[in-house]
Formats: sequence, structure tokens, C-alpha cells
Amino acid sequence: MHPTANNSNNSETKHSVTQSALPTKHDEELHQTISAMLQKEEHYACRPDWLERGSGSSRTANKSRTKKQRIPGGGGSGGSVGSGSGSSSAIIDASCRAKVCRWIFRTVAHAGMSRETAMIAMSYLDRFLWSKKTSRRTKAQQLRMERARRDRREYQLVAMTSLYVAIKIHESSIEMDARTMSRLSRGFHSAQDILSCEREMLPCLQWKMNGPTSYQFIHYILELLPDATDLNAALKLYAGSRRQVELSVQDHVFVPIKRSTVAVAAMLNSLDEIDSIDFSSEERAEFLQRLFESFDLEEDCPLLRLVRKRLLHISHLSSRCQRSQSPRRVDRIRDCASPSCISSF
Repeated sequence: MHPTANNSNNSETKHSVTQSALPTKHDEELHQTISAMLQKEEHYACRPDWLERGSGSSRTANKSRTKKQRIPGGGGSGGSVGSGSGSSSAIIDASCRAKVCRWIFRTVAHAGMSRETAMIAMSYLDRFLWSKKTSRRTKAQQLRMERARRDRREYQLVAMTSLYVAIKIHESSIEMDARTMSRLSRGFHSAQDILSCEREMLPCLQWKMNGPTSYQFIHYILELLPDATDLNAALKLYAGSRRQVELSVQDHVFVPIKRSTVAVAAMLNSLDEIDSIDFSSEERAEFLQRLFESFDLEEDCPLLRLVRKRLLHISHLSSRCQRSQSPRRVDRIRDCASPSCISSF
């Protein structure tokens, strides 16, 4: 499709505004890049089997606990997590994962780092706890993984180490060492604890630390937009899809779902919110054709429909929660922007 005279300036503005975030490539090279990312993604698969078993066990073990002690989980799964003053041996469930995830995002925001770093840290955490036992794994590595699956204190340590590694690799402007991470926990985990955990974690992840993220897929999906796409439409798609994939990280249901599938589903949901005035039916049809061809997907794919529905559900819950907060509550959150001690989780 050739850009019209009225829209050419918008197209140029869109590319100049998003040049730092959205790579510029010709169609053939773009498709090759997406194909390479999809192939690489296959090596970063994860299954939350241990988490699902843990959630069920936790519900049984905590049946007699009061309603006040129960904490709603990020993915709808129940389970009591408790506080730092409670037993550290409580089984890890979806609620505990969601709380640790929120702590990681708050820590990253407080330090002025990319929120993508938080997503990468959660990927390390999930993959480590799911990693399969192999003959090459040492006894210490296996014990570390097994303890982290059932002991809250050990789980917190692995989460902190995941963030520590993600910062070292992906935040080149941040000088991070184990002592700094230890101070974030207010001494709950020592620098030596973090370094020891790092040595055991990296081999279990097979040193695969740079898998494609949902954010990266979103950037390349936006490059599939027709040249005549209005700037406002492109920015709305970008903002809407980024928000949904970020919310998905807190939901354990998305752990086994490929990042590319989550990105495509988020983009399709965001596309539904774009008015036809900003994005014509012809542009929409061209974009969808490019999108499904590049990702080898069918629009009526059952998994894609389920992922889209789940994303809309958690987005609705998040929006409703934000609307229900009073101005005073919002001010308290803003004033308490610094990360809490991870031991409180």
C-alpha cells in the first residue's frame, strides 16, 4: 500500500519518534528477523508444573487459616503467603510468585531501570525453578531448586539473584554488585548467599540469558504497520500492547505461553480499541495479513483466542483496581515508591 499525501508526514513522524525503540528494516529482512526470534524462543520454554502442584498443596495445607490471612494471587490461584515474620517453609504458590513479581517491578522502577529488566528477571526465576534434572547438574544445584520450590526464604533469594543477574546483563549503566542487592533485602540475604545462588543458577539455565521478550516482539510487530499508518494509532497500539504484556508477567497462567503469542494477542486486543478514523479498514487488513504471515498464525487459533481473553480479563481487573483507589491511597503509594524489604514477602 502506498502512503497518501495526507498521511506521509504522519508516517515519517512515527518513525522518527519511535526510532530508538522500533528498529527500521525492509520487509524481507524484517520477516527473517522475526523468524529467527521465533526459532530462538523455542530454547526458552518453561512449564509451571511445580507451581501448579504447589498451589494445590498450599490450599490443602492452609484450609484452616482465616480469610484475613489469605492473599489474592496474580493469576487467580489461592494460597496463603504470609509475611516475613511467619514460617519461611510455606509452600510457594501463585500468590507468592505474584508478590515477588510486584517487588521486582517496584525495585526496577525505583532505580530508574527498564521495566523489561523486571520481565527478564522473572523469566530467569521461572525457568530456573522449572529446569529439568540432568546428569550434568550438581547436587547443590538440584537442592537449591528443590528448596526454592517449597521454602519462601529460598524462593526470595532466587528471585533476588534473578534480578541481580538481569541487571548485570541488561543494565549497562547501572553498577550492581552483590552487596548492593543484599542491602535491598536489609541483610535478609547476604552478598555471599546471592553469589552462591548465581553460580548454581546460571548452569541450570544453560547460560541462555538473552531470549526474546514480549517487548521485543511488539517492537517488530509495529514495524509491520503500513507506511500510511497514523502516528496516534501506532502510539496507541504500542502503549496498549506493552501494558498488557507487562500485566501478563504477574499472572502465572502465562508462564508456559510463548512470549511471541502473548505479544501478538496483546497487539490484537489493542487493535480492537483503535477507531477506524485513525486506522482504516484497508490498513487494518494489510497489517493483519502481514502479522499472521510473519508469525505463522491463524486468526482463529484457539490458543490465541484464550490468551487474548485472559489478557483482557487481567487488564479489566487492573483498571478496576486503579479506579477504586482513593486519592489518599494513590498519594501513599507515590510516597512509598522505594522498594520494601523482600523479606516481608
